[in-house]
Amino acid sequence: EAEAEAVRAMAGELDRSGQLAGKSVGGSPAAVPSCRALQVQELMRRLAGALLELHFEGRSKGSPGNAACSDRKLAYLLVAGSAAAVTVRMKELHRARSQRKREELWWAVRTSLPQLNDMRLRVFVQVLRGLCAPFPTETIGPPSEQADLAALVVDATLAAREMGLTELSLTHLPCADEQRDELIRSPFLEERMQAELDQLLVPEETPLRAPSD
Repeated sequence: EAEAEAVRAMAGELDRSGQLAGKSVGGSPAAVPSCRALQVQELMRRLAGALLELHFEGRSKGSPGNAACSDRKLAYLLVAGSAAAVTVRMKELHRARSQRKREELWWAVRTSLPQLNDMRLRVFVQVLRGLCAPFPTETIGPPSEQADLAALVVDATLAAREMGLTELSLTHLPCADEQRDELIRSPFLEERMQAELDQLLVPEETPLRAPSD
């Protein structure tokens, strides 16, 4: 925020300088922009680019890595694999004890979910249910590891709701009533995550709201 304010202040000063440089000696607008006016305009363009970079940096703050880090195998399994295969791959990436592998997992989930149809989203909900189940499983590991993996996957799921302007966003997760109840009461998720996940979960017997014109 401090960097953004500094850039805005500089832009204001340059804008005033540009207005002065673009005037003739008498104070009226010059017929031909001076060399200084052109330099100021170029600096203004560069500052505008810097402000845009700060804006998007702020939007992605807190998100690990970048989209290029997405794990291709996990992304493929989310599209075509079974719930068990997806869970195993997530466990492999998580157990690598590497920040890079965690980022690859996070981005694969975030970028893949908006591309999935309802059938594949139901498979993903099965994965979530297994990750968030309130009892340890041999497939996932001890409770501490399960809790960390569950929180990582749910965080990526929630982030998929806020993709860029040119990208699809995750709008819902079709589920059964019992799946919803187990997920929003999972002891491995913070209350904030439970509440936000609840907004995404749509029981299958509940019709989706038709988009308004």
